[in-house]
Amino acid sequence: MPRHATISVSYKEILASYIPLNANKLLSRAQGAAQAVEDGAVLGALLSRVTDASQLPDVLHIYEVLRKSRTTRIVKGSTAMRHIFHAHDGPRQRERDRQLLEYQDQPFDGFPNRWRDPSFQSWLFKYDAEEEAMNAWNVYIRGKFPGATEGWMKAAM
Repeated sequence: MPRHATISVSYKEILASYIPLNANKLLSRAQGAAQAVEDGAVLGALLSRVTDASQLPDVLHIYEVLRKSRTTRIVKGSTAMRHIFHAHDGPRQRERDRQLLEYQDQPFDGFPNRWRDPSFQSWLFKYDAEEEAMNAWNVYIRGKFPGATEGWMKAAM
């Protein structure tokens, strides 16, 4: 008979608490798949740097911080697109139509079609999951990642 209780928690249970709450509200299956690939790339890049089990809670914290703001921005952008493309007839809809037609070959920052907006396109498609994870890890091993525990000390050794 064991003298102490053991606690068994699977990685799936741990990761489930870190999956963005809005993940099921993405407006496109393709968009959800793209987010899942990015999520896996960031998590894999972070996990590949772990040298001690004590760093795992910090890795999940770093992952959440890195991914939450990006996924939230994408979800909010998708929701905004719904309002733009399903605008009721009226002045706002007519102005949207004018901008879409007049500037379709020269979209501008804030263009009604976010997929053509040059700023949004650059932000969305130039994302480098490996680089983001590496930069965050470098901050972490210097003991400067907000909200991390002392696991970084073992990473710095």
